Amino acid sequence: MQINPKETLFGHPILKVREVVRQAMRCRLWGSSEKELHEKVAKALKQSLVSAQELAKQLVDDGYLLFEKKIFGEDDVQFELNETEKGRRFGVANAGKPISRQKATQLLNELIERAKAINHRKELAYYVESIRVFGSYLSDKEALGDLDIGVKLARKNNFTELEDNRIELARQSGRQFSNYSEVLDWPHREVMMLLKARKRGLSLHDIDEDKVFKVAETNLVFQYRKGKTTGKTFL
Repeated sequence: MQINPKETLFGHPILKVREVVRQAMRCRLWGSSEKELHEKVAKALKQSLVSAQELAKQLVDDGYLLFEKKIFGEDDVQFELNETEKGRRFGVANAGKPISRQKATQLLNELIERAKAINHRKELAYYVESIRVFGSYLSDKEALGDLDIGVKLARKNNFTELEDNRIELARQSGRQFSNYSEVLDWPHREVMMLLKARKRGLSLHDIDEDKVFKVAETNLVFQYRKGKTTGKTFL
C-alpha cells in the first residue's frame, strides 16, 4: 500500500495518523482510563487531548481501530485501541517514492552485511538474531513501495552491564531523553538505527512488537545462533 505524505486524513497529516495506528500495532495504546488512553494518542499525534479523542473516534468509526474495554477481576479495567486488518495495511503503508526490485535487493544485501558487523561489536547490548523479508518484495512486482523487513533483536548475556554503558555513553555524547521509557529503550533503538543506516526505501519492523507478523507471509534471510550466522546474498 502506498500513501501520499502530503495528504491529510480526518483533517490531520496522514503520516501522523499512520503513527497513531502504528502505536496501536505495537500494543502501546492502552490505559486504566479512557483519558489515559487518549493521552497516549495525543502524544503520538502531537496534538491536544480533544483532537486525539476526535481522531480515535474517527479511526474506530472508519474501521482502522477497535476500541476495547477489558475487565480483569473486580476493579481492574483496561481500555485499549487495537488495529483491524484495514488498520494494519495502513500502518505498514509506504510514503516514499517507489524503488526498483534491483535497488531493494541491494538494500537487503547491505542490511545483512550490517547485521553481521553489528553482531561482531561486543560493546552493544543487543545482537541481531534474525531478519525476515515480507510485503511486496515477495511478489513478482518490479516497482516496490519499499523493502519491508522484520527484525528480531536479542539481549546479550551481560545485558545489564552493557545497557548501563550504552545509556551512559549516549548521555555523554549529548543525547537527551524525554522520559525514563526512552532511556530504557535506547540500547534497542540504537541497534535498530545502526541497521536502518538512514537508508531510503528500507522499512524496519520489530518482530516482537508488530502484530503484522502474526499474519504476514515472511521469508527468513538472516539467522544468528550460538555464534553461527546464516545469511543469504541476493542477486
